[in-house]
Amino acid sequence: MRKLKLDQQSSINYYLNKNNAVLTDYGYCKIIEYNTEIRGNIYPAMACFIGKSAKVTNNYYYHSTEKRQEKINNILTNLKRWDDQKKDRRNERKEFRTTCKPGDVFECNWGYEQTNVDYYVLIELKGNVGTFREIGYKVVEGSLYSHGMACEVVPDITKFVGDRFKKRILLGETISLASYKYCHKSDCKSTYMSWYA
Repeated sequence: MRKLKLDQQSSINYYLNKNNAVLTDYGYCKIIEYNTEIRGNIYPAMACFIGKSAKVTNNYYYHSTEKRQEKINNILTNLKRWDDQKKDRRNERKEFRTTCKPGDVFECNWGYEQTNVDYYVLIELKGNVGTFREIGYKVVEGSLYSHGMACEVVPDITKFVGDRFKKRILLGETISLASYKYCHKSDCKSTYMSWYA
């Protein structure tokens, strides 16, 4: 992390060496206003560093200081909106209380060339932490597609697969099992599943 800060400072120092450079630290971004010469003419310019990034953004020159200030105001407005949205999402996650109850089924659809379907039943619940167990599925009668490699399935709560495990129920009544596997609360209606022979 220290190297990242030093890298950003090195980049900032590069712009501070420019003509009439002034650095303003707004907390979530740093903006350097300076003047630059283009084909013999002097123009107001600016460079912006967001967060701890050493990569400059919005490094442009403008035809007037008013245009430059307009751009700065736009950047600050957008960054504040983004920061407020992050805080709102953080508060939503913090205040979230699941409405799930034992017996609810969660469904996970995943796969690349085929669509896999996994089901999990909520067995116990303490706060937002649930104890789950994978369950099987049943093929809906008459749902096999004509090509023979897809059908419709529904959860089978009488067939348990594997051991119990605990997972926190997240905002939106979901659980994360892996980077490619997010489960949502299921309505237990039929779901498309496919495979390759």
